[in-house]
Amino acid sequence: MMNELEKILSNYPNIINFLVAIGTIGAVISSLYFSKLSLKPKIKAFLYISQLWVPVDTNQYKVQENEDFISLNVCNKGIIPIYIPYFGGFSWYFLLGKTAWMQNALQPVFKDKEFEISQYKSASFVLCKYSDFIEKIKKDLIGKEKYPRFLLRFIKFKIRTSNNEIIVAKFDKKLLNRILIDTK
Repeated sequence: MMNELEKILSNYPNIINFLVAIGTIGAVISSLYFSKLSLKPKIKAFLYISQLWVPVDTNQYKVQENEDFISLNVCNKGIIPIYIPYFGGFSWYFLLGKTAWMQNALQPVFKDKEFEISQYKSASFVLCKYSDFIEKIKKDLIGKEKYPRFLLRFIKFKIRTSNNEIIVAKFDKKLLNRILIDTK
């Protein structure tokens, strides 16, 4: 058995060398691909309804009762720090619509022109008052542009980092259902 294999291999050395070269090229390409994946930021984002705690006294806080806010939690699960610019970092997108709304965070106030989230850290942003957001949808989107209300189910919130990575935030189901109910 080994003698026959040795005869076949000795008759076709160029084909064997060609297959070895193809295997080497494949190994180099796959290692470059996987090394590039480790340098790509891994970000998870989540939108939800929240309430603000307002300081009353030293070490005492109270909840603003009648105000709900739309908040965003961004979690960096990679080894590369991410930078989110204050202007143009957050945007609302509406399916099949010609409208996209830019959103600036209410809190935290950015000290520089961008916010850094280090590796394995997360940050929360208060985006806007929920009531103001619903009024804007009713007045500008559904009222003026005649946007079909059933397409609000496919609303997207995108985050653009400073190195032009785009992250789509997931919506809390309670937030999405509340938007659909309150825009009737």
